[in-house]
Amino acid sequence: MFTRRELIRTAGQAALAAAVARDVRLTAQSPRTFCLFSKHLPELNWSDLGRAVKDGGFEGVDLTVRPGGHVLPERAAADLPRAIEALTAHGVKVPMITTDLTSATAPAAKPLLQAAARSGVKFFKTGYWRYSASPDVRAQVAETGTALEGLAAIGRVVASDLAAHESFGQLSRQKRRVAKVENRPVNQP
Repeated sequence: MFTRRELIRTAGQAALAAAVARDVRLTAQSPRTFCLFSKHLPELNWSDLGRAVKDGGFEGVDLTVRPGGHVLPERAAADLPRAIEALTAHGVKVPMITTDLTSATAPAAKPLLQAAARSGVKFFKTGYWRYSASPDVRAQVAETGTALEGLAAIGRVVASDLAAHESFGQLSRQKRRVAKVENRPVNQP
């Protein structure tokens, strides 16, 4: 159940997104799909989510496939195709899923991404890597790079492209720390 504040915030976000959707002009050749991130409607079941997304003027949904999401990672092989079927029944596409994957060795990684690809999902967003207070920033960046390479390799096998979300204060803060260590401006290679 939403609090009044959460309801007002969610309604405002939906209204803003719907207004932006009307202004988006994409050509027929464009592979882009204007999507709603399903995180903002956690209380809706798959069918109701599809209806809400369509009624809101969106073409698709970025579906959460992570703990607390619309599909649980450990149930993705069975539930993700069913969720996508329920969503597409309302004329909504599912070009992307958002996961909590940060390693190709996670037990759910391969079955989840295989189920997504079989269901026509073209992109998957990874989880987040949290940086520690360790002074060895380069080692942390290298570990994250190795993890990304592993996830991208699974993506190549199942024909789904990896997407990453960079939030200010995560990688951005670390770029500044590395730049400071190397005594160079942040935006230089």
